[in-house]
Amino acid sequence: MADPVNVLRVDEELSFDELGKPVEKMRVQFKVGVHGPFYRRYPKEGFSSAFVKGDLEQFARELATLKE
Repeated sequence: MADPVNVLRVDEELSFDELGKPVEKMRVQFKVGVHGPFYRRYPKEGFSSAFVKGDLEQFARELATLKE
């Protein structure tokens, strides 16, 4: 079973693509049990808490396989 995911912080972040065009993203800082902090970045446009929650839970399940 995967450890619980604990979101620590959500920030807006501005980066640039390969053509130098600005890209707005959301940066999520989180821990999985005692491990972390980890960071995941998502496009700001269409940012959805349901999608992020599912993605972080999938990350936690994959991390748990390292401990088996």
